[in-house]
Amino acid sequence: MFIELKRKAPVQLSLSRDFMFSFFKRRLYKYFPGARNLEKIEIDLVRNFLGKFRNLTIKYSLYLDLGKTLEIKVLRGKCNAYHDNPRRYFKILSYLKKKKVPCPKPIDYLPYLNLLLYEDIPGISFQEMLSEKEYLPILENIPKIAKTLKILHEIKPSQDLILPKRDKRTINRENRHWLFLVKKCFPQKYQEFKNKLLKLNAYGEKTKIYDFDPKNLSLIHGDFHLGNILKQKDKIFILDFSDSFFSDPFEDLGYFLVQTRSMFRHYDFRNYRKIYPKIEKEFLKNYFGNNSSQKNFVSLYFWQARSLFQMTAIHTFVTPGKEAKRKGVNKYLRWISGYFRKLERII
Repeated sequence: MFIELKRKAPVQLSLSRDFMFSFFKRRLYKYFPGARNLEKIEIDLVRNFLGKFRNLTIKYSLYLDLGKTLEIKVLRGKCNAYHDNPRRYFKILSYLKKKKVPCPKPIDYLPYLNLLLYEDIPGISFQEMLSEKEYLPILENIPKIAKTLKILHEIKPSQDLILPKRDKRTINRENRHWLFLVKKCFPQKYQEFKNKLLKLNAYGEKTKIYDFDPKNLSLIHGDFHLGNILKQKDKIFILDFSDSFFSDPFEDLGYFLVQTRSMFRHYDFRNYRKIYPKIEKEFLKNYFGNNSSQKNFVSLYFWQARSLFQMTAIHTFVTPGKEAKRKGVNKYLRWISGYFRKLERII
């Protein structure tokens, strides 16, 4: 859910060592009251989506003179040339820190660069653990992950946190965007994709999931997956709230389960059927407790299917080569059909 900026932000300045050194030098006492001087700065480009310098994640290592010692402080930066996500991220982090939700500490938001600065949290993401096939710490922390997400979903729309809200208009805008991507990037599957999306929308109307009653809206992460959950010793931290808004909390649940399933198949297809069901079962048990119902599973299957439509459209856009596109799209469409069968058995 994007809100476009009135002007393009000059995000490449955030990668200029001279510019950022001067910037941090001027704000040294604001950000680090005990520092005497900024000795030097190192800048690492962590993420540059599609290499187009539009959506950047940056690491700033600041060498601070504290008098008798030299200390390195690491900050992260998120900037976007066209959309307001960094400003939204800053607003949410500021709010969540007051609520003591485990997330990074916000430092500042710079409107000119559309740049968010926040403290770096050293640790390892659960996606990295998965890539190394370290399943035990993932399974051990699933209860904590589920309960932390539930705390997030207890936050309701209020005057203290004004964010975009999911409604039928945003659903239709997303549908048009996905259809455009598939038609442009992989037209061979456009008609099948369109027919299935129309079928999903019919389920949404029939089950009233698309009603979006304001009383049932919660703060959702919007990109909740193992790569955005960090482990630091015995604590976990939730990262990257740049896509957050108010919606049906099942949207987060569906996205998390679909992304986790896809990651397991990618990193270790051999153990996928053995490990993933345990994670899904443990996650849902700790999120719902004893309150699971048939209605919950209707919403869960629906949002898992919708997440797969998003993943399919993005796959056609970012994946090079017709054969790789074809394999990915066919896989996702089969998964969608599987969730449709589950929905039909319940509805």
